[in-house]
Amino acid sequence: MKKSSSPSSFRACAAAILLLFAFRVAAVDPLPPELERASPAAQAAWWDKMGRDSERDKIEVGKKRYEQRLAFKQTMMSHLQADAQARRDEILNVQSVGADTGEALPASGTMRNVILFGLIFGTAAYLVRRRLMNTEAAE
Repeated sequence: MKKSSSPSSFRACAAAILLLFAFRVAAVDPLPPELERASPAAQAAWWDKMGRDSERDKIEVGKKRYEQRLAFKQTMMSHLQADAQARRDEILNVQSVGADTGEALPASGTMRNVILFGLIFGTAAYLVRRRLMNTEAAE
């Protein structure tokens, strides 16, 4: 037998699981015991001080994270520049070896062009030869 599950039973199970694992979150720190019975002005001053301290801490954390990201980016840039320089040196070294031996190094697409030209020329020669042989055989 095939079990059918309706969307409403799925939602009910999902809601039950979410409620089972839900945690209590406190949005605001409670007042310290010595300020619970203090005047509203003292409580407001404490909240104001907590707000300024929290803002200062957030700014410090933000600056630290910014500096860490900046340092990471600078490190990454230096590594990329070092890799690029190593590749340039390798390319220049290969070219200088070719210049030392007196051989001209082919450009990157030169070999491909030579092969393509050879194929085209070979095909044309084959077709001309075949046509000549067919005309000789016909005569």
